[in-house]
Amino acid sequence: MSGGSVRLSTGTLYGALHRLLEEGWIERFREDDSSRGKQAYRLTSLGRRSLRQEVARLTQLTRLASLRIARKET
Repeated sequence: MSGGSVRLSTGTLYGALHRLLEEGWIERFREDDSSRGKQAYRLTSLGRRSLRQEVARLTQLTRLASLRIARKET
C-alpha cells in the first residue's frame, strides 16, 4: 500500500489491534480455515462509521491542500 515506505513492527500492529478491539471498532471472528492459529478481525458498525468519518476528514484536508497549492502556483 505504501510501496514499502512505511514498515510497521509486530508490536505496533498488535498494539493497534488491541486499541481497535478496546474501542469496539473491530471484533474477532472465527474463520473456517483457521490454520496456524491465525486470528481474524472485521470492522464493527461503529468501526465502519468511524472509518467513513475519517475518510471524509482526510478528503476535506486533501481538498484544502490542493486549493492552497493551486493558489501558490498562480
